[in-house]
Amino acid sequence: MASSSKPFESSSGFSLLRHLTKEYPEAKGGEGNFIQGEKDKKVLDACGGAAVTCLGHNNKRMNHAMANYFLQNNLTYTSTAFWRDPTVEELCDKIIQGTNYQMFKVYLAGSGSEVVEAAIKLSRQYYYDQDHNTTRKYFIARERSYHGNTLGTLSLSDYKARKDPYEPLLIQNVERVSACYPYRQQEKDQSDEEFISIKVAELEAKFQKLGSGNVIAFIAEPVVGAALGCVASPTGYLKAMRDVCHKHGALFILDEVMCGIGRTGVLHAWQAENVVPDIQLVGKGLGAGYQPVSAMIVSKRVHDVLLDTSKEFAHGYTHQGMPIQAVAALEVLRIIEEERLLDNVTPMWETYGDEVFFGV
Repeated sequence: MASSSKPFESSSGFSLLRHLTKEYPEAKGGEGNFIQGEKDKKVLDACGGAAVTCLGHNNKRMNHAMANYFLQNNLTYTSTAFWRDPTVEELCDKIIQGTNYQMFKVYLAGSGSEVVEAAIKLSRQYYYDQDHNTTRKYFIARERSYHGNTLGTLSLSDYKARKDPYEPLLIQNVERVSACYPYRQQEKDQSDEEFISIKVAELEAKFQKLGSGNVIAFIAEPVVGAALGCVASPTGYLKAMRDVCHKHGALFILDEVMCGIGRTGVLHAWQAENVVPDIQLVGKGLGAGYQPVSAMIVSKRVHDVLLDTSKEFAHGYTHQGMPIQAVAALEVLRIIEEERLLDNVTPMWETYGDEVFFGV
């Protein structure tokens, strides 16, 4: 009979951690913006983990919403291939309402990478369903961008440390234009309009190089997160990029997994200038850490093509559209709305922004 004793001891047990030799502190609890570490040490969770815990730890409304669901419902899981769920539908309604009905359908998943991967496939299918011989196969992304950790989403990303080991496996038909980084790129005597015109010309040149009818989509983060560090574009940039895409019949995709769900002072970052995308991606703050949940939000234009052709989206995950995910995301959106949290974003930036970024 085999021995049941452990062959070795490790502070991490049998968990395969990101850094194999690093000694991680143990998180023992949380309250509000703080994590309780070892020896009752309180640590400010300033980044919200991986930009996730936007409502803090141990939020009573969140705890009660999820506990009440389990107490009042005896349905554990259903597959979205066979069933629909009223709580999931309520969440989708709430998300579309939050776009002022300028978007049309919602596809739920469990992480940002999953919905970006879904967007890669949906945008390709959008053209394939119209013409099985379509030549559209290229994506245009930006330098210094990050869109996820799957092979597909890493292909869109420009994050050297995460990509290098897997480079031979990545999608090769991704082209790049420069990041929109005024602090490093804009000349002192250059207006925003002049700066944006350079970016427009660069994107236009990329379409011309690839062939106007060969590009599927351009994807960008309205506020760049992991790869550049909270960098927003000047007013007018997103609209100008969208105009170039639509001129060439390509889709305009906004990745708001990190910057969406209220972090810019509006629920969706594109709403600041009303630059409505064809496909939008949200995550992280949608579940606020209480559940892994993300969403691909689709325009009517994209949806109607599928409805008029194949009548399906040829993609799916096992753990998507689960009722408890919807319960958590619904309560997050209700708290943001009912407690008027968006009203506080801009004043907080005006109070602490310069101090946080520049130490003044």
